[in-house]
Amino acid sequence: MDGIGIEIFGRKELDELFNQLRSKQQLVILRGAFKKAARPLVLAAKKNLNGTRYKKLRRSIGVRATRNSPNASVFVGARIFGKWKGQLGYIVNAGTDERRYITKRKFVHRTGRIQGNNFWDDAIQASRNNVEQSIEQEVFESFTRYVSRANKRRKSRESKD
Repeated sequence: MDGIGIEIFGRKELDELFNQLRSKQQLVILRGAFKKAARPLVLAAKKNLNGTRYKKLRRSIGVRATRNSPNASVFVGARIFGKWKGQLGYIVNAGTDERRYITKRKFVHRTGRIQGNNFWDDAIQASRNNVEQSIEQEVFESFTRYVSRANKRRKSRESKD
């Protein structure tokens, strides 16, 4: 037997095949699809930060899939772990008021304000339609990739036996 062959004519057939999989397999497929579908949002946010002084923040923007969750979901935004330094993403997006602090000698030290550039809000508005439209296509592609990987594993196991 060569493996599994799939011919899908519409959404109904895809739903039936998808529902026959185990929940762990469904999560793998959905997480991969969501990560790919969120890519336009990441690219738009990085493009909005081009030409600014926030290079570390621009590099930290990405997608991370949940690992030990019963639901398939992804987090999109500035990452703040390891080599990623995106701690100030919310400040750069929304800005701050005039900041100051008082020293021990009761002097007021003014530290200025950051004017927000709305890089994240603009990215969401610009890429919302692209993300919504690409999710179904990405689920289909992720499903077919999963099936082809399963077929390759099955062939390698059969060749070893």
